[in-house]
Amino acid sequence: MLRRYSTNFVVFSLVLDLSSIFSSLALALRFRFAPNTFPDIVSTNYQTHIPPLLFFVLPFCWIMINLGSGLYEIDSNILFVEELSKLIYSTLVAVCSMAGVLYFFQWDTSRTRFITFVAGAFCWMLLWRIMVRIYWRIRDMDTNKKKQVLVIGAGKVGYQVATAIQKYSINHMHFVGFLDDDPDISNNPSDVLGPISSLDSLLKTKQIDHIVIALTNKSRDSIVKIVDLLLKSAIRVWIVPDEYRFTISRTNLEMFAGIPMLDLRPPAFSNGQRLSKRIFDVVFVTFSLPIVAPLLVLISAAIKLISPGPIFFRQKRVGEGGKLFEMYKFRTMIVGAESMHPLIGKSDGNGNTIYKTPDDPRITPIGRILRRYSMDELPQIINIIKGEISVVGPRPELPSLVEKYNSWQTARFNVPQGLTGWWQVNGRSDKPMHLNTQDDLYYIENYSFWLDIKIIIRTTLVVLLGKGAY
Repeated sequence: MLRRYSTNFVVFSLVLDLSSIFSSLALALRFRFAPNTFPDIVSTNYQTHIPPLLFFVLPFCWIMINLGSGLYEIDSNILFVEELSKLIYSTLVAVCSMAGVLYFFQWDTSRTRFITFVAGAFCWMLLWRIMVRIYWRIRDMDTNKKKQVLVIGAGKVGYQVATAIQKYSINHMHFVGFLDDDPDISNNPSDVLGPISSLDSLLKTKQIDHIVIALTNKSRDSIVKIVDLLLKSAIRVWIVPDEYRFTISRTNLEMFAGIPMLDLRPPAFSNGQRLSKRIFDVVFVTFSLPIVAPLLVLISAAIKLISPGPIFFRQKRVGEGGKLFEMYKFRTMIVGAESMHPLIGKSDGNGNTIYKTPDDPRITPIGRILRRYSMDELPQIINIIKGEISVVGPRPELPSLVEKYNSWQTARFNVPQGLTGWWQVNGRSDKPMHLNTQDDLYYIENYSFWLDIKIIIRTTLVVLLGKGAY
């Protein structure tokens, strides 16, 4: 399914909900209630002091219940009513669970305080979700910020897809138009942008995020050609199941705009894996900052004093899903080094270009030290914080090199790109680009949390030895 929420937003949701629960609990305990004025109700001396452990147990329990109810699932909370129903359900379960915890540990407390705590937490969690959806609704008025969807096939099925996309516009989807060899087949011929053969040129002129193939089984040959062309890009490709059999590895049947379709480029990570990976990135950066921050300051000062020019080097790289982003590094070369790139490129025996060489004349003296121990990569902690890359994953590649990729190599963009990866701990710069991709695909196919830990440990050892870096 199209992701309305990014992994960053899921982490953001967890933090906001945890803050809402914790603050509501603190306020409920501090709030002074009016004295009992009902003569028929006997006041009881409830314990007003709650053990500090409860400040961690109750919020943690509630967050676990939210997770179990699917409140943070990326794919299933498109409509507000879906999210609201899960929030109400998780709140009811949380109330019963927390009441059980209080009873089990025999911690007596005022029912008024308990209800105030639950109601406050629920209202805060509901309020920020409403505010976010209002923001999304305002932002959705700009169609340029929506996912651009192109439909190939303007027949009955294609028209139903286009109608569904417009109906589900709340999901950041915008129908761009059709491609069809027969423009008269559509109910609205003005939506037909051209013949199917114009797909390649259209992709160069328009920003397309998703392509839906809605052709009949009579066009099987055309489908194969289209898929072969699109698999060389990072665009998500969907096929509306027809009465034909289309065989391709790693296809998923999912809902797209309310219609079951075959996803030809399904995410390599599950939602749970993606979330746990992002949480690990945030925790890793948080604990690394006290060590990294002084190094950033010292290296910045050294570069500024020794080598004329800017401190940081910014470069466009290809991230997850083929999206371009600006990657940060410490500048290790002379100013204008990129213009000299074609002059230093070498080829291996198979004609593959190798751009990194140990005798590169463009590298500055301090840059050579930084590269040797990979300290030029430290500013990418900014990219990790922004969620553009992960700590571990395939290295972000240059757009000019991605253009030379074969279709099978683009699978490396199905996961978040990383600061370090399987390639870095198995050769680093000693390996040419075309062999790096095989290491990246190995990582994707064998991914686990413990593999990430293993790569981080091995990266530390490789960096300390300065092996394979120049």
